[in-house]
Amino acid sequence: MTRTALRAPALAASCLLALFAGALPALADDIVNDITTQNEVMSLTAGGAPGSTVLSVTPTGGDGKNGCNLTGGTSATFAVTSSNPAVATVSPASVTFTSCSDTRSLTVTPVAEGTSSVTLRQTANSSQGSFNTAPAAFTANVAKAVPTNTAPSVSVIGVSEGATYTWGSVPAASCAVTDKEDGNSTSAAVLAHTAADYVGPQTATCSYTDGGGLTATSSVSFTIAKAPSTINLDCPAAVTYDGTAQTPCSARVTGVGGLDQALTVGYGDNTNAGTASASASYAGDATHAAAQPASATFAIGKAASTTTMTCRTGVVYTGGSQDICSANVTGVGGLDQAVGVSYNPDSTNAGNGTATATFAGDANHVGSSAEATFEIGKATSTIALSCSDDSVFDGTAQTPCTAEVSGVGGLQQSVPVSYENNVHAGTATATAAYAGDANHGSSDATATFPIAKAATTTTLTCPESVTYDGSSQQPCTATVTGPAGLDQAVSPTYTADTTNAGEVGVTADYAGSGDYLASSDSATFTIAKAPSTVSIDCAAATYTGSAQTPCSATVTGAGTFDSKATTLTYADNVNAGTASVTATYGGDRNHLGDTATGSFAIAKAPSSVAVTCPASVEFSGAAQTPCTARATGVGGLDVAVTDLAYANNTKAGTATVTATYAGDANHTGSTGTGSFTINPYRLGGFYQPVDMGGVLNSVKAGSTVPLKFELFSGSTEITSTSAVASFTATKITCATGATVDDVELTTTGGTSLRYDTSGGQFIQNWQTPKAAGSCYKVTMTAVDGSTLTAQFKLK
Repeated sequence: MTRTALRAPALAASCLLALFAGALPALADDIVNDITTQNEVMSLTAGGAPGSTVLSVTPTGGDGKNGCNLTGGTSATFAVTSSNPAVATVSPASVTFTSCSDTRSLTVTPVAEGTSSVTLRQTANSSQGSFNTAPAAFTANVAKAVPTNTAPSVSVIGVSEGATYTWGSVPAASCAVTDKEDGNSTSAAVLAHTAADYVGPQTATCSYTDGGGLTATSSVSFTIAKAPSTINLDCPAAVTYDGTAQTPCSARVTGVGGLDQALTVGYGDNTNAGTASASASYAGDATHAAAQPASATFAIGKAASTTTMTCRTGVVYTGGSQDICSANVTGVGGLDQAVGVSYNPDSTNAGNGTATATFAGDANHVGSSAEATFEIGKATSTIALSCSDDSVFDGTAQTPCTAEVSGVGGLQQSVPVSYENNVHAGTATATAAYAGDANHGSSDATATFPIAKAATTTTLTCPESVTYDGSSQQPCTATVTGPAGLDQAVSPTYTADTTNAGEVGVTADYAGSGDYLASSDSATFTIAKAPSTVSIDCAAATYTGSAQTPCSATVTGAGTFDSKATTLTYADNVNAGTASVTATYGGDRNHLGDTATGSFAIAKAPSSVAVTCPASVEFSGAAQTPCTARATGVGGLDVAVTDLAYANNTKAGTATVTATYAGDANHTGSTGTGSFTINPYRLGGFYQPVDMGGVLNSVKAGSTVPLKFELFSGSTEITSTSAVASFTATKITCATGATVDDVELTTTGGTSLRYDTSGGQFIQNWQTPKAAGSCYKVTMTAVDGSTLTAQFKLK
């Protein structure tokens, strides 16, 4: 804006110069083009390519404005026109410049032969400077159109780009020419490779130059691949095994271009009967690819076989399977081997039967069989009769003998035995007979054996122990038992004292009889001591620091006691809690000892807490904790108490403390209280120029009043501003008749609180309100709650 104001007279002056100076030289910034031809002529051809030029701004500084006119966001717009649009047109129709570094392009399109002038005309300008558009004007000369020759078009036909063709079936490549002036034509394309057996990448190229000298070229690349080949493998359906390798197949390969030749056939599994395989392959040649391998199968049939058999005569039963007959099989390919023989019913037992030999065939031969009859005679048998001599009377028939018949072929089996006089003690007789079987003749045998008297068992039954009750005890019973139902009572005999506690011996005797032997038994039992019972009675106790023994014990039990003395043993009977006691009775001749346990409570003793505090402390701003406490009680309790709870111990005044002792293992808890005084700060001020004592200090409204004061903690002066909690100015009613005292001195300056080390005092500059005639109460509050108050009247 300042620059515009300064340029206004210059602009007016330049306008006056433009009006009155007549033909003075142009002083404005120039709009220029970049056409360098003489007379600034752009030469074009009708129907030909358009022309172009670049417009730019050249500052001249001659219009009274130093430097470029286009500054400070200003712009200038110019209309661009062609004097003869029928000859040439220009675009764009308007250009705008916003700085002297801007460039703008014009495009001139030729239409018809002739001349046209291109000029610029200013249509807008916010720069308050002027522009000269004459250097941007130029002339477009459009020459007559020159007759044109259309370029020919050439393409390769018959083959496709990137295609693959098989050798022997590659299509012919041709050139197709299209030319507007010369007309259309076709011809053979030029191939990169011309050998008849070529296989691989191939290129067909076409080139044509027309009468006007224009040339067009085209090419197509493709691939010639090898031609396929086919194998024909011929095999018979079957041949017959003869022990040699069979090769009945033939194979040929065929393909385009006259390929037809025999191939070697390979075989697998072609000797033995079964399925044989044949295969043929062809690796290919210069123009044929390898053929898909061919395979086929054919059957090799099994050959015939012959089985023969011979059998022995006069065979006798041996108990085992006998090789009575033998067989053999023969056939082509070296077959000559033994064949297993089967017998019906079998070749083991005596009798007549039929033998059969069957060759099931093998991998290369079919099966065959043969048959014959045979006979096996019976063998002799022998009985072995054996009796034990340890038979004992038991009231039943004794059968201690065994009989077994044996013979060849594994005959070994039990034979029933018959007895005489085999119940009571004495000599008995045994007999055994075997009637024979299908493979053995009959046999028999006889023997004797003794029967001894039976043993008896006397059983004395006593309890392991009985318990002493003061009377004679005979708790045993006895019986004798034996075979044939012997079971009767026997009287026991006691051999020791059966009243008092201890071990007692007992016997029982059986004399025996005709079929039984004598027997006896002995035993012991114990008269055990009777149990005793100890009981304990305890009274309650309170902790004293000494061992507590408040219990007594009694003993009870059966019979008479020699002594009932007991021993009492205490544990944990000093400290408060649960104490235990054990009462022990050692027993006597007829009684067991006993032990009883009991418990009793030792209650905690009371405690008391004494708190000690100073009479007073000085306010420090922090919580005051000057007190100590101790807890005392029986048993030597005298400990410091650390659980002290303070109240009102941060501000000036009376603080209290409660000491709590939680108690210990032997004492109950207790509390004690105390108190002390927190002395407030000692205040001095406000000092001059402020008066105290209810006086209204008169001061000019809006002026600054220095509030000067001192703080002491005990005898120590406080210098830290953190000791001041706040300053407050409260509007009050101006009291009628109150003493008014003019403030002697006011200053201006900051209102922050500071400590003046030179004066040894705090200073707070109070900026008074600007309402004249009003009154205020200013209060300084220290962190301990102490206050200084002064009153002011504004004038």
